[in-house]
Amino acid sequence: MNSFIFTVALLMSATMSARDLTLKQALELAQEHSFELKKARAETEASLSSLKQARSERLPTLSAGATAAYNSFVPSMFLEVPPALQLNLDIGGHELYQANLSLSVPLYTGGRIGSGIRSATAVHDYQQAMTEASHQSVLYQTRLAFLRLYRLERLVDAAAASYKRAQVIQGDVFSLLMAGAADSVDILEVELNLTGAELNLKSARSLRRQEEIVLLLHLGLPVSDSLVLTGFPKEPRKETFAPRAMEINKPELRAADASVTLNETLVRTSRAANLPSIALFGGYSYGKPNRDFFNYDWSDNFTAGATMNWSFNIGNRTGHSVGAQRHRWQAAASERDRLAEQIDKQVRLSQENERLAWERYLIAQQRYRIGADSYRLATSRRKMGTLSTNRWLEIEAALREAESAKAAALADYYIARTTFYYAVGKNLLEEGF
Repeated sequence: MNSFIFTVALLMSATMSARDLTLKQALELAQEHSFELKKARAETEASLSSLKQARSERLPTLSAGATAAYNSFVPSMFLEVPPALQLNLDIGGHELYQANLSLSVPLYTGGRIGSGIRSATAVHDYQQAMTEASHQSVLYQTRLAFLRLYRLERLVDAAAASYKRAQVIQGDVFSLLMAGAADSVDILEVELNLTGAELNLKSARSLRRQEEIVLLLHLGLPVSDSLVLTGFPKEPRKETFAPRAMEINKPELRAADASVTLNETLVRTSRAANLPSIALFGGYSYGKPNRDFFNYDWSDNFTAGATMNWSFNIGNRTGHSVGAQRHRWQAAASERDRLAEQIDKQVRLSQENERLAWERYLIAQQRYRIGADSYRLATSRRKMGTLSTNRWLEIEAALREAESAKAAALADYYIARTTFYYAVGKNLLEEGF
């Protein structure tokens, strides 16, 4: 009695923890939980801050400083002017106070600031594209996990139907045995068939639970929960895609373009090392004794001017740096072309796989209809005694195989379509079916 109560309580708790889940809900949960997506978004925000930092280099720089100190030794100067004039002057005083305020404006940097802004912009564009790539990857992996679980659910249903048929066959053969139309060999055959159907059902349920755990972890849900997938269409609709007219919107391509732009900008940055830097400055100083060391009093003064810095390396360091960056630019351009070619190949292959999956689904439907009709006729013939038990079981096994193939083909079709969407970069990854 206690074990029965415990079993009922366990079943009730399992039922209470069941969660209805649609594809859209799964996509939302996956995006909220994805650490990869969170990292990519943080890196994008960091690149935006770097871009703002690069732009701020064009603005003036304001510097301020203040000093207060005590000097135990004060130098003095003694002058004697004949015939009777003598001067004894202290240079400064024991207490020193100084406050400086300066403003510097870059006037010409040889393109360093502009190149820095373009580089930071390219890095930001790259990070944005990679964030979008991570986003599409999360959507793609979530859809695959959802569809794999749905596929296994349909296989469980097929295995359960086969197990139920095996039980019916066993009951019919026992009835035929009582009527003298079957023998012990038939009984052994149907028992073996029932044992195999039961094992297939248990295996299908185990595989389904394993895939369910994978999806729960992917969504950040407790693994003790159970999922009930809902909102899945029963019949897919065939769609025709024109790959030559299809616009490929892969973020990886945008990231490759940004990488090419970045390396091109770095070439200009390297060249700027041979050019001078000119800046205007202005300053205000207030202190005691400030600039007049002979009058120990508070005073101030203004300064204004320009500075120029220009340096060369006699070993042609800048030239070698420009050459290295130019080769990196060419390498990035080659990588972009390679990636574009690879994506185009993936689009064409995934479209062909989708078309093949659709044909397999149609064939699986036809095979299932034929198998169901064959099993229905075989059952009638067996009851009339015109069909052997062994042949009856063979026809049931063919129906079981066709039923499983139909269940798998439906999910395989949507998996192929999802792969095509991911290869093209379509926004439909975020939508339902």
